Amino acid sequence: MRVSKRYGWPHAIVAVLCVAAVGLVIILRSMARTSEQAVFDTTVNHVQEVSKVGRLAVPANIRGRDGGGSVVLGGKILWLYGDTFYAPDFSPNPPAADVWRSATASYSDFSDAYNAVQGGVDSRGNPVQIIPLTAEEAEYNRVKNDPVNNRYVVWPSGQIAQDDNTALLFFMRFLTNADKSSATSGIGVATLRTGQNVATRQPGYLFGPNEPSFRVSMTHGGYVYLYAINCETTTCPVARAPIARASERSAYTFWDGTTWNMDVTLAKPVMPVSNYGFTVMWSDALGKYIQAMIGNFSRQVYFSFADAPQGPWSTPVKAFEVPGETTYVPYFHPELSQGQSVIMTYTRNNDSCKAPCTDTGGIEAMKITFTPSQKPSASTPAPQSGSKTTSDKPVQSGSIKIGPDGKPAQTAN
Repeated sequence: MRVSKRYGWPHAIVAVLCVAAVGLVIILRSMARTSEQAVFDTTVNHVQEVSKVGRLAVPANIRGRDGGGSVVLGGKILWLYGDTFYAPDFSPNPPAADVWRSATASYSDFSDAYNAVQGGVDSRGNPVQIIPLTAEEAEYNRVKNDPVNNRYVVWPSGQIAQDDNTALLFFMRFLTNADKSSATSGIGVATLRTGQNVATRQPGYLFGPNEPSFRVSMTHGGYVYLYAINCETTTCPVARAPIARASERSAYTFWDGTTWNMDVTLAKPVMPVSNYGFTVMWSDALGKYIQAMIGNFSRQVYFSFADAPQGPWSTPVKAFEVPGETTYVPYFHPELSQGQSVIMTYTRNNDSCKAPCTDTGGIEAMKITFTPSQKPSASTPAPQSGSKTTSDKPVQSGSIKIGPDGKPAQTAN
């Protein structure tokens, strides 16, 4: 009995503590498994709803334009366009061939974002070249007088705000129908300030003809990231620089697969790309970087996701299709995006439209609402690679009904 009284209570306490410890471990492991289930599945597109929200207003004298990148400048939204053609009767006679610019702009207020008012115009009411040609380029174009087959072009392809009143415009400069590896081709940068109609073009190239064409822009965390395009492969490299020094070539480093390296020749292709265009942004709601691209020779929009701007990027997953025979040049617009919904524009040509034509396409905007990270239950495992990547139920929006194959089952008139 004495032994029992002496050792019974301590042994009982130890036993109880052991049982409690084992129970705590089981609970903690269960909680860990639960938290591990809250993952972001990159084999699905995470699109909940797609709806059209507008079309950029087009002045009466504009016959066609593409592009549609945007940046906030002076409290307004600056919209940038590539090739812009206007009515011949707005030009003097002669020469009647002056019917185009390769870089133009318009502005809109946040209260009416898609009612973009034309930017700078000349004495005849035609849009000015916002990224100016050099005197030599302008003279060459005047003498050749062949805007389709033989002209110097500067196409805006990226834009960032350095501060409230200063924007940097990245552009591709080349001579049409010339070898783009020649000295006629490269990536330049120009500075535009509030109140100006024409940017100040930096001499020379930011990236030369024998270097990747870094020109698709995205900013986050104090850096600008420029993604290359026209790499002749399915992936392209990325460069970055502090936003304050984004016009300086010496400020750029290049992801080599392990670190940011100053040697551009070590830049590693990391971004899945399409020559029909792609766009990148950071999403606070998803906690991910998002890339959208339009497939080559298609109207299909694909999404990829990454935890870092250099990737690794997930395999592109088809999300939906947009209407129009030729669809290209998508742009995200973070200044218009809120929460889980992002605004994306694309250029749509209606190539088959016959006279009288009432729908010639244009630059259209859509709102894409994403779902947050999924939490698969034990009875519903997370989709595995190669499995079906869309819901069995179609996504219903105000103007586009997206079916499980990603195609619009119905389009509003």
